[in-house]
Amino acid sequence: MNIICLLQGAGPFEAGIRRCLGAALDGVTVEYCDDLVCLLGRLRKKACYSDTVVLVETDAKTLGELVKQKELFSDVSLVLLVPDENKSTLAQGHLLRPRFITSSGGDPCLLKEILQNVLRRQRLENQIEALR
Repeated sequence: MNIICLLQGAGPFEAGIRRCLGAALDGVTVEYCDDLVCLLGRLRKKACYSDTVVLVETDAKTLGELVKQKELFSDVSLVLLVPDENKSTLAQGHLLRPRFITSSGGDPCLLKEILQNVLRRQRLENQIEALR
């Protein structure tokens, strides 16, 4: 299982996410991207990401750019951290069809629990698909 994580800042929230993700996700490879170009390039490398979760912390500008490239997110489980809880921001975020959407700035360690749940569900889906 893989996690591709877009973290654009270097503040305490981003540092907390890095610390929490590195602590307790066994058997999971975490790859960090510092900018949108890196993330989009990584997603274009492979045709199918059924074993991948993408965690994106975004601002309003980046969210708009992600929506323009939404076809790249069709095969991934997306966990989206939006900059605020305005209706227009959430509506734009939902265009990407994320598995989970929340606003940034909360407890970064809660993301670990969210990702563990998404990964658990993804493993089950992959096992079911393998039996077909």
